[in-house]
Amino acid sequence: MKTTIYIEDNLIKKIKTQAAKEGISLTAYTEKALRQSLYQKRKIQKYTENDIPVFKGGGLMPDIDISNFSNILDTIEKK
Repeated sequence: MKTTIYIEDNLIKKIKTQAAKEGISLTAYTEKALRQSLYQKRKIQKYTENDIPVFKGGGLMPDIDISNFSNILDTIEKK
């Protein structure tokens, strides 16, 4: 499946360099890294209600639909 992701410039340079060192494609390296991340045993932290940070603010920006990631990216890129 093809998909589009946004990766910071400095990070993609490091990924490309490492993939080249390993003699594999950018796609293969990215898939490998994602699999390792997904299947890595992680200690799951249990939070209580008092552990979750709460921030005061004015709520969401006007015209932001949090269910539409494309809309969020467009808004960020306009700033």
